Amino acid sequence: FYSVQPPLGYLENIITVRIHLDDTSENNGALIVKPKSHKNGVIRNDNPLLDEEEFICDVKKGSVMLMKPLLFHKSLKTTNDKRRRVIHLELSNIKLPQDLIFVERYQI
Repeated sequence: FYSVQPPLGYLENIITVRIHLDDTSENNGALIVKPKSHKNGVIRNDNPLLDEEEFICDVKKGSVMLMKPLLFHKSLKTTNDKRRRVIHLELSNIKLPQDLIFVERYQI
């Protein structure tokens, strides 16, 4: 398994679009975020910023959520046996340098 982390400038340019096919709540794995954490670059798990307040993103079916992937986020397991399907798209208008390519890249 190989993993590469792009330079910060590339990460800051990406926008995530989440299209919710089901309602999400605290009981079925809604996204939990640390507000404004994306402004601090890449955050590691031992960063004191992680002690700051969390926000649960209750999102209704059919809604669209926009976020920056650098936003510290997580989701918990579903505890009410309801689905939490989401179409998750990451968009950027930056080309990678040299011979690097995004694994899934579509020209829009």
